[in-house]
Amino acid sequence: MVILDVAGLLRLQSEWGADEALAAEPVSRLRPAFANPAMVQVAALSSAARILAPSVAQAATTQVLTTQATTIQAHTIQALYDDWAAFDGCALRATATTIVRPSGTVPASILMLGDAPSADDDRAGVAFAGATGVLLDRVMASVGLGRDQVLLAHLIPWRPPGGRPPSEAELRSCLPFVHQLLRLAGALHVVLMGQAAIRLLLNLDERPSRLRGRWQDLVVPDRPQPMSALAMAPAEAWLRTPAAKRDTWNDMLLLRSKLS
Repeated sequence: MVILDVAGLLRLQSEWGADEALAAEPVSRLRPAFANPAMVQVAALSSAARILAPSVAQAATTQVLTTQATTIQAHTIQALYDDWAAFDGCALRATATTIVRPSGTVPASILMLGDAPSADDDRAGVAFAGATGVLLDRVMASVGLGRDQVLLAHLIPWRPPGGRPPSEAELRSCLPFVHQLLRLAGALHVVLMGQAAIRLLLNLDERPSRLRGRWQDLVVPDRPQPMSALAMAPAEAWLRTPAAKRDTWNDMLLLRSKLS
């Protein structure tokens, strides 16, 4: 015959949290715990606030970083990139090998802007290095241009991981530096080599092929006159597509005639 220690079992169940044996009605564990509809609404709003809190905090942080970037006081390209290298408002700074600085000369007749550095640029720390740079030099030389007449740079001076396109947030965080670069370059003409450059600086959601052969007005804050901008395919596309090489040749002829 087994004798149960009823008191011991009750103590054990109480320690495990079973402090109620019977209830007047079955308990639904899926039903909200608030009987008052107003309290249910308050709980829902509190939950939404917790979900939105990170986004609000991120937006506030972005605003602070943007304000930090707009206070740029650099008056030379070297000083601008020194400030850019120290700017912590773009996460790409932590993943890239180094900051990629411009190549060419200042003041320049033409400023050529790509979207983001390549792997060769990331290793060399200079814009348009490697095979892409060699091809660009050959294309420019075919119309009588060299790096002593142009300034080559990117919208973002750090290569995104894996060579992915830069995000909108990454582009926007660097926009004040790009505007200062446009002001310091001394160029009257800008070549935008990539869709991100077109979207960021011209506010046009168009592919370079849709804007080919037409000069656009590029408005830069605190610059009295707009700059003339020409859309062109990215330099990387010249290596992959024969048609892009033909289009680029025609674009370079148009650029050469503009300078003449």
